[in-house]
Parts: sequence; C-alpha cells; structure tokens
Amino acid sequence: MKRLLAPALLLVSAAVATAQVPTPKLPTPIAPKLPSLPTATPTPRPEIVGPANRPPQLTARGEPAVASFSPRNFVVQGDKIVFVGDLATNEFHAQAGQPPVELPIIAHGDSSSSPGQKFIHVRVPDSLVSSGAPLVVWYGINGPKKTLTSSLKVLKKPRVTSFRVTDGPHIRPSDSRGKDTKIEVELADFDPSAETSFRPSLNAPGCRNGGLLPTSEAGGTPYKLKYDYDFVGVDLSGKTCAMEVRPYLSSSIVAAAGSVHLPSLETYTISDTWDLLDFTTPSGKKLSATASKGGLPCQLLSVGSAGTFSTGVVKEGGDLTFQLRNGALDEACAFTTNPGLLVRDDWAVKSVDWNFTEDSLCFAVNKLAIQASSGSPVSFFFDESAVFAARIDGRCKPNGNDLPRNSHVFKARLSSVKVIGPAGKTWRDAFK
Repeated sequence: MKRLLAPALLLVSAAVATAQVPTPKLPTPIAPKLPSLPTATPTPRPEIVGPANRPPQLTARGEPAVASFSPRNFVVQGDKIVFVGDLATNEFHAQAGQPPVELPIIAHGDSSSSPGQKFIHVRVPDSLVSSGAPLVVWYGINGPKKTLTSSLKVLKKPRVTSFRVTDGPHIRPSDSRGKDTKIEVELADFDPSAETSFRPSLNAPGCRNGGLLPTSEAGGTPYKLKYDYDFVGVDLSGKTCAMEVRPYLSSSIVAAAGSVHLPSLETYTISDTWDLLDFTTPSGKKLSATASKGGLPCQLLSVGSAGTFSTGVVKEGGDLTFQLRNGALDEACAFTTNPGLLVRDDWAVKSVDWNFTEDSLCFAVNKLAIQASSGSPVSFFFDESAVFAARIDGRCKPNGNDLPRNSHVFKARLSSVKVIGPAGKTWRDAFK
C-alpha cells in the first residue's frame, strides 16, 4: 500500500505549487550525439566436407581434407606411395627427401578396399633414394604442410646382375615326378632387411602360376639367391619362359631376370602293341597276357556255323587282343595283363587306348585296371606314370534258336600306347 500511495501525494503537492508560483521556461535539452558503429558482417558457417557431402575434386584451399592424416594412411610400394583416406585430389602436393623432391600424382580415385574413401598414388622418382628423410603433404600453393613421417624409407629398385641355370632346364611331367631346374640369381640394390617375412620370389609368367621363394640365400653384394624351380607339365615342351624377380611383397616392382628355354619333348607311339609282350624293361619286368575261366585257360577255338575262330589272347593286326565268341553254351572269360609298366620320372604316359567290340550277346562285364601307385582297381587304364595292369571280364550268351551259330564276338584290343619323353629316344627308353 505504501508503494501505491507515495506517487499520489507527490502529484497533489505538485498541483498546489503550480497554482501559486509561475513556472520558469527551461531551455530545450540537446541529446548527445553518439558515434556511429560499423555494421556487423555475419560470419559464414564453415562448410563441413566429408565423404557423403564433399563435392568431387574440391576442398578448402590450403587445408588437407583428411579425416586422420597420419602415417597409417600411406604405404610405400616400390616406386610409388599410396595414400588412402578422406582425401580430396584437387591441388594435392607431396614431397620427400632432403633436399625435398616433388612427388607427381600418377593415379587417383575411389578406393575399392575402403568404401567412401579416396586413393592417391604418387611416383617416387629414381633420383630419390633415401632413408630418414621427411614425407610432407599439403594442399594449394601455400597451404600448411603436414609431416607424415620424419624418416621415410625409399628402397632402390633392385636389378638382376646375374642369372644362371646350373642344372637343367628340366620339365617335370607332374608335381611329384621329374627334376627341378636349379637357378642362381644375383640381385643388386636389394635390401634384405626391408621385409623379413618375405624373400625375393622368382616368377615365370605364362609358364608357371605363382612364384617360388629361394631355397637358399648366400647374401652379399650383389645379393645371391638359389632356386629349385619346377616347370610342370609336358605342355611346356620347347617353350621359352621369361623370368623375373619380385623383390618385395609390398611392391609391384619386378626385375627382369632373363629367360629359360625348356627342352622339346617328343611323343612316341607303340602302334604294334603285341611288341610289349616281347619287351623286357631295364628293371626286368615283362608284360604278360592271360585268358582264363575259373582258373582254367579259355585259350580255345570257337567252331560253329559262322566259322572257326581263335579265342583268348590273339594277335590281330599287330595288336594285343582279347577275343571271345558265342556258342551253344554261356561263355565267360577273364582277360588280364600284368604287371603294370612304370615309366621313368622324366617321361609321361599320354594315352593307353583299348578298343572294344561288343553287342547284346557278347559284352564286357567289367573293364578294370590296377592303378600302379595304389594297387586299387580303377576304371581307367593309365595315369601319366604307368601303363596299368588290366582286368577285363567278357561274356557271350548263346544265339537263341540257332545255337551252333557263333556269329557274335567280344573283343578288347589294345590299339596303341603313347608316351612322351626327351627327343631323340625310342619308346623302349620310356620304361623303368
């Protein structure tokens, strides 16, 4: 109530005073003039540049557009350095060495291994062979520089100064047979301490899938290495193989090493397979052929209205042949060859061809062979290491109402055997 009454009393007193005393005229007050202030310019919001909203090939001049530009964002790969990260490729610069050498960009784009990231490849000039010099990057002309590492190590590109075949060259018929080609290499400008978990691999593009690591390292300067190199497959016959050394796993650099001209192989055909029965291998093995029924021979003559024919093991056109004819009774015979004939380690069996003649009355019950390496029955007659022992079971049924007619025949004819080996030999040289 006191705060409301005080103004009312003041108004009454002022009215009394006004009625009794004339009011003097006061001069008009002049407001002080304040100095004018400059108009404030709104500060623009900084643009956030990231993988999702960054315009392609665009970044703020002078500021590296990276999420985390540290040494883990780059790797030295021989004659190039690969940067990966939240990068903008416009006006990117890199330098290394002491004195500094500019590293030109040779490739850039979207990273396939890191989605949403960019890659930049810069080339390391041949003049930059350094260890302990800084690697520096920046954007624009005068942008702030960032040192990624103060001790960049750039390896020299190794060179093959000597390449020698000391045993061979040889072609292995398979991984498990034949001889390796022994090769010695001398490698200049190679740093064996750069990658301790990987050794220089010797490669033969077009002649072998993948490279081989050395079997021994003598070291020294130039660096000496030895390889036991396997050229596998008779299809390499007569081929010239360009050789190259990949010194480092982290680098795509390869050093040309020379070439190896592989020997030419020849195919030898045993067209008269009966000759195998007259041949004894150097180890004393000789092929035999038998025809039996329940332990008794079925080496007989088939006599009937169609004629008289030999059965059992017969020679037909120079070839080993098994033959069975039908007759008045059910006929069966087990035909075998034995033993399997192994070929030398630098030879290979290309084919063993059995031709069969059979019909609804005369046919093979089994067509088997004994695999030389395992001793197991198989349905094929060779692998590259041997001509297998064979077991063929034939059967002939009577000719219905015309029992004397022996016109149906079963034949198993060994028509050819082909082996592959060194030139200037004969097929007899193939077997052990």
